[in-house]
Amino acid sequence: MNKLLIVTVLVFQFSNIQAKKDQFKQHAEHIKSLENIYVVTDTTIFEPIDKEKSGLHLPFNQQIGREMFVNMEEQLLKRIGANFTHALSAVGLYMKENIYTIDAEDINQHITFPVLDERIDYSESLNFKTHLDYIVGRTYGWATTRKESKQYRSQMLDKNFSQVNELNLSENEAVLILVTTGSKVPTKKAVGEAFASTVLTLGLFTRFSVSANQLNAALISHDGQLLWTNSYYLKSKIHTDFKQEAFLRRLFKTFPVKKKK
Repeated sequence: MNKLLIVTVLVFQFSNIQAKKDQFKQHAEHIKSLENIYVVTDTTIFEPIDKEKSGLHLPFNQQIGREMFVNMEEQLLKRIGANFTHALSAVGLYMKENIYTIDAEDINQHITFPVLDERIDYSESLNFKTHLDYIVGRTYGWATTRKESKQYRSQMLDKNFSQVNELNLSENEAVLILVTTGSKVPTKKAVGEAFASTVLTLGLFTRFSVSANQLNAALISHDGQLLWTNSYYLKSKIHTDFKQEAFLRRLFKTFPVKKKK
């Protein structure tokens, strides 16, 4: 291979890397111009039932979803002047269909995913679920290191979010998807002790005896363009506002629009 061809290939690869790195920064002005952002939250945090099984406490997860919206709105109002609407709050929306898990309060009762939080009183919630459930699944990803988070952002750039078109939003509107997943265990539990969470129909999911939580976020324009995305992982509890705020500050650290001065 001649030297000119090698240099050309290297320049092309470097340009491609830079383009992906700067992709979201290029959308800063578009994001600043947004007037309405519709927020979709999906929260699925398991907890132990006994030494071998874990289940899901539905009211707890729904509460986390509502608190996540409030804390997220507070974070972004420091950066942009858009109006935020909690359009859909769900549990298990990121998973595929025909999955259910044990109710942590009543092991004889099964919770079939997804479950919508009826306390979110928005007339178009079902419309958002119909058109965005597949996109929420695409947003989910488990990235435990900085390197994996960078890979997550890069991979998200190659995914198709065109289904947002079907919501018929205007040019100054966008959808923000926030997916919260993980496991919650009592403080006294040994960190290294493993247990199985019974998630039925599609197989057995193995969880670990540690409070581990993953946040995935994606801001998508009215026409399906990815304006920003990021992921954040931390071994910590997420059921307090203080922890949520800390999580979200780190999650939005890469947001293209910085805090207002």
